[in-house]
Amino acid sequence: MSQILVVDDEPAIREFVQSFLEDEGYSVSTGRDGAEALRRIEAQRPDLVLMDMMMPGLDGREVVRRLHEHPVHSAIPVILMSAASQWDRAVDGPIQFLRKPFDLDRLQEMIRATLRQRSDPGRARVAPVTDRRAAQDQSTSGTSFMSDQFAFPDLG
Repeated sequence: MSQILVVDDEPAIREFVQSFLEDEGYSVSTGRDGAEALRRIEAQRPDLVLMDMMMPGLDGREVVRRLHEHPVHSAIPVILMSAASQWDRAVDGPIQFLRKPFDLDRLQEMIRATLRQRSDPGRARVAPVTDRRAAQDQSTSGTSFMSDQFAFPDLG
């Protein structure tokens, strides 16, 4: 079972994404800020980090910079989430980007592709992704999750 660390300063987002990923069969731990993310990464060495880019204190960009400098943790893939208008230019390097609000089907697709690539090092490295397609498809596909207005899926 793959271990995913979800980091977001908004508890509702953190808890919703954790619940969704656990329902999908992942082992999930959470953090509320960049400092907690670094502690959990050191202790747990997750297979993937799904993290908000804009958080108080250590933000996602700084966490990514520190991971890239670490000889062991630099191999941990990161998907940054952001509602920022300049989200696709905010961080250099092989980082996946997921724009908020996001489509849960797209999130799952990104996670599966990233974990598949990590489990098969012989495959070509996953190129950085800017999730423009999800923004265009929001109204027509899957269930979306919005950071300011919550659109939870019908689980019943």
